[in-house]
Amino acid sequence: MTVNDCSQTDLNKIEVLDRSKNNWGVWSDRMQNYLLLKHGGSYLLGLMACPDPSLDSSSAGHWDLNNLCIIAALRTQSSSEENDFLRNFTNANLAWVALKMRHEKVGPITQILLIQQALTVKYLRSERLSTMSTNLSELVRHIYAIGIPKENNFLTIMMLNVMARELPHVRNHIADALATSTSSNLYGLSNIHSCLDVKQKLINTEKSKGRDVALAATSWGGVILMILANTHLAATAETPVTLRKIVLVIGELWKESVRKS
Repeated sequence: MTVNDCSQTDLNKIEVLDRSKNNWGVWSDRMQNYLLLKHGGSYLLGLMACPDPSLDSSSAGHWDLNNLCIIAALRTQSSSEENDFLRNFTNANLAWVALKMRHEKVGPITQILLIQQALTVKYLRSERLSTMSTNLSELVRHIYAIGIPKENNFLTIMMLNVMARELPHVRNHIADALATSTSSNLYGLSNIHSCLDVKQKLINTEKSKGRDVALAATSWGGVILMILANTHLAATAETPVTLRKIVLVIGELWKESVRKS
C-alpha cells in the first residue's frame, strides 16, 4: 500500500499545532482524518508493522518511505516548539502517541482555567461591544479546541465559580494550584475536596469560638442583671455612682473573660 502524495495546499488548511493555543483536539482530528484519506492512517496508528528487511527489503524500504512521509506531515503543521519535540522521532506511531500524551495531560487543566477566564468576561460600556464578543469567541474556540469538557473538569469549574463570593481566598489558592499543576504533579478534585475539608474545620472552630463568646456575654449579662435586681440601695444621690461602679467592675471582669477565651 502506498501513501498518496500529501498536498501542501491541503496540509495548510489544517491549523498549526501550537501548545500555547491548546488546539490539540481540533488539530489531531483533522490531521488523522487527512492521513486516513491519504492511506497513511495505518502508519500513524501503529497498524502497519515494518516488514523484516532481511526477508523483504523492497517492502521494508517502502514502509520507511511512507513512515517518514507521515512524520514530515506532522512536522509541517506544527509550531517550532513541537518540531523540536518531534525532531528525534523516526517512527510515525511513536511520534503520534508522544504528542497525544504531551497535549492531553496538559489540556484539561488549561481548559478549566480558560473556562474560568471566560466566565469573568463582561460587556463594558467603555469598550467596543464587538471587541468583547470577538474576545469571548476566541476564548470559547480555544476551550473547544482542547475537546468537550469532561464531567470532572466541569465540576471543578462549577466549584470554583460558586466559591467566588464566600470563599475567595480558597478559590484563589485552588486556581493557583491548578495553574501550576503538571502531569507528574496533578492537582484534581481530590485535592479540592481536601482543601475544602480544611476550610470547613476552620469554619467550625470559628463558630465554636463565637458560641463561647456569646455564652460568656450571656452569663455575665445575667450576673449584672441579678446584681442590679438584688441591690437594695437607698434612694440617695450616691446611688447612680455606686451602680456605675458595680457595672464598671463587672464589665472589666467580662472583658478579661472574653480575652482569655
